[in-house]
Amino acid sequence: YNKILQMVDEAVSAIPPEERTRVYHSENQPTRTIHRDSIAADWSKAAGIINVSINAELELIGNDYYCSLEQVLMWDPEVIIANENSALAYIKGNPQWSGIKAVQNNRVYQLPLGISRWGHPGSVEIPLAVLWTAKTVYPEILTTVNMAEEVDNFYRTFFNFELSDEQIEKILKGEGLREPK
Repeated sequence: YNKILQMVDEAVSAIPPEERTRVYHSENQPTRTIHRDSIAADWSKAAGIINVSINAELELIGNDYYCSLEQVLMWDPEVIIANENSALAYIKGNPQWSGIKAVQNNRVYQLPLGISRWGHPGSVEIPLAVLWTAKTVYPEILTTVNMAEEVDNFYRTFFNFELSDEQIEKILKGEGLREPK
């Protein structure tokens, strides 16, 4: 964990704060997002991104935080990360989202899914979420990092589990080892 955090920190530290990429993180539903006191806020910061919802006034419904589509349009993030396949498909396919820079530039990504949703509360794969996010958002950094090798090494080291190339590919595509909700 600490090795990955240090590697990412060293890579993103050269990016001035005003040049960091603004990211919207959709959590399970298109307008459900993360708040400042969440584990996702912590790993977003560790990945060197500006998460647009962190300091926003969000609507709390039950235990979940939401913003409006209008708010996402005003934020106009450069990248959108979704942790649920159905939310990703909705964001990419709904014309109401088409005015957002991330959608226009095809920078809407599915967060990988392994044993758990990477970066989700309780996820054991948070270090991988930090690494994947930094590598995905800033493709010009961490160029020597091979995410397939990192995933293979992580599962082998921490779970004593050998993944096939097909399983690794599915994890990185967000299809994962577990069924989505």
